[in-house]
Amino acid sequence: MGVLEGAQVKTIEGLSEKGDHPVQEAWRDLNVAQCGYCQAGQIMQAAALVDQYDTVTDDDIDAVMSANICRCGTYPRIRAAIKQAAGQQASGAAMDADVRKRSRSDA
Repeated sequence: MGVLEGAQVKTIEGLSEKGDHPVQEAWRDLNVAQCGYCQAGQIMQAAALVDQYDTVTDDDIDAVMSANICRCGTYPRIRAAIKQAAGQQASGAAMDADVRKRSRSDA
């Protein structure tokens, strides 16, 4: 833990106060969770992936998620949820950019 001194650490509880991060929403929409044992780790890793990249490929998902083991084997639902969340992030970013662009032209 000494390595983390002074660093910010985000936990599943701090991902979104309302539980409305795109990954959390996709997890619920697609009923990803089965037993729940791995969910915090899966969600946090998926959120880091989606937050870091504008587009997410199968290769990205494989590379980033490979260390997270799901003993129930919900990998297809996890992959689908990550893709859905990445799409939400991308469309949200596009809408934000459009709003900024319009507000600049109105000024």
